Amino acid sequence: MSYIDGSISLLGEVGNIVLGRCVSINAFCTIAVAGDTDNGVKSILKVGENTYIGEYNNIRVAGGEVTIGNGCLISQHITIVSSNHLIKKDSLLSSPFSNNFVHIEDDVWVGANSVILPGVTVHKGAVIAAGSIVTKDVPEYAIVAGNPAKILKYRE
Repeated sequence: MSYIDGSISLLGEVGNIVLGRCVSINAFCTIAVAGDTDNGVKSILKVGENTYIGEYNNIRVAGGEVTIGNGCLISQHITIVSSNHLIKKDSLLSSPFSNNFVHIEDDVWVGANSVILPGVTVHKGAVIAAGSIVTKDVPEYAIVAGNPAKILKYRE
């Protein structure tokens, strides 16, 4: 059975959130899932089975998707953002989204106070150290840290 704390903020299209069995979403998280975009892209959050999402997390899904796999540990104060605006002059508010996804595969641990930016896939078994800013894909079983996150070593 899944657990969703009553103090979380669900904003936007709650019907676009798909949770697997035994998901735990803890206190004071903000989960914002926008509706479909003007060009028909559906915003969706999918969380796999046996995944823990800690307190005070900020998950923003707009014009794309966030997928979090099975058996993941998402610590506290994490920000996951699925899309970004283009930065062409005079177009911030009217431009289409770019890099509109974040994919976190199975058995991933994200340490406290980390940020995962749009267009990133965190592959199976990876560990993201506390305070990291993830700007590019993380290979399977890699342990990354820093700003921007860099590979330190691999899980044994």
